[in-house]
Amino acid sequence: MARCEQCGAELPVKTWFTRYCTKCGAKVPGDRASGAYNTYEDMPLPSELRGLTAEERAERAGVKLGFSDRFDTEEFQEAMGKANRTYGLVMVGVALLLAPLVTLIAGLIKPQNTAILLGAGVIVEIIVVIVVICFVIKRLTSKQWDGEVVAQDTRVARSRSGVRSTTYITTCMTSDGKRRKHKETNQPALYNYLEVGDEVRYHPKLHCPLEKYDKTHDTELVCPFCGLTQPIENDYCGGCGKPMLK
Repeated sequence: MARCEQCGAELPVKTWFTRYCTKCGAKVPGDRASGAYNTYEDMPLPSELRGLTAEERAERAGVKLGFSDRFDTEEFQEAMGKANRTYGLVMVGVALLLAPLVTLIAGLIKPQNTAILLGAGVIVEIIVVIVVICFVIKRLTSKQWDGEVVAQDTRVARSRSGVRSTTYITTCMTSDGKRRKHKETNQPALYNYLEVGDEVRYHPKLHCPLEKYDKTHDTELVCPFCGLTQPIENDYCGGCGKPMLK
């Protein structure tokens, strides 16, 4: 079996979601997109883990009761800052490109109204940029809170073209009595991971912001940066290389 060039750890079989070493976060060289497995659940369990209970696997992985101390480490804060800078730039970039693109398409359809469309496009672009900037600022300035999962629900919607989308809603009651909802569209990573009654901590600057207090009965964790489900043994996400909260 291949080993990580940086830390020497054994690398799992080649798949799109094992592009990084799960023990040190180093990028694995070569193309790994053509692997035989689609998810970690499809992969055979390593022989040393077979027969172990969830509690034994969590203990073996170094997971302890409580919220992870790793969140406050320099490594995690640096990874979170980099991810949020990238997120902000992408969001603003999309906003800057969206309105001109729509205006261009509309101008091709009705070229006689080009001047009017350009003016409308500028107004729309300003509005979109303001909305995006407000959204990014809200994400970066929201406060951390602790709470408990009190309900989970799904909502199914169809667009006019018939495309179906599902929104997965996890409702929490904070320690000061406020209800907070976390929504995921078509990718229910946290919805599937959490259960009613779980104590959680909300980290507003993360893509998957809810951290479970008691992970000692789990065999999987959700990457807080990309949302990919990982075996609890992974110290780093195999899909994005960022540190896990464990």
